[in-house]
Amino acid sequence: MTGGPLRRVRNGADPVPGRGSGRGRAPVPGTPGAGVNRDPAVYWPEPHLTLEPHPRTGPVLVTVSHTVPPERQAAFVGAMRAVGRSRRRTGAMRWGLFRAGERAHVFVEVDQVRSWGEHLRQHGGRLTGADRAVEEQARELVDGEPVVPHLLPADPD
Repeated sequence: MTGGPLRRVRNGADPVPGRGSGRGRAPVPGTPGAGVNRDPAVYWPEPHLTLEPHPRTGPVLVTVSHTVPPERQAAFVGAMRAVGRSRRRTGAMRWGLFRAGERAHVFVEVDQVRSWGEHLRQHGGRLTGADRAVEEQARELVDGEPVVPHLLPADPD
């Protein structure tokens, strides 16, 4: 196999001489990912449920309701795009941001995770400092604390 986009790599050698594997190196300044905090961050509060779901129970639907004043709504929607990428990167199968039709100032973030255990892994180790930063940017635009129900299957079998 020669040339083209696919190259055979032997003995772990990099197909581009002198470039190195890139493992353990910081991104080059000015490139995507440069300056991104990838350190683990555990900052979500533990969920307090009256039910005790099995780790395999699923899917789990997590909703987060935010109250956003009209003058900050456009900025909030923009900030939530990065939050959506974070949710999908950390385990959400689906993610969306909706408005409550009955209350124009309420936005509801909805994400679906494969199982309760998968959601707990989001709480306990998949989040990074970069995830925290994008969430904080969005949270600066809301009034009050978010409301976060965890919805479990009615028939867990």
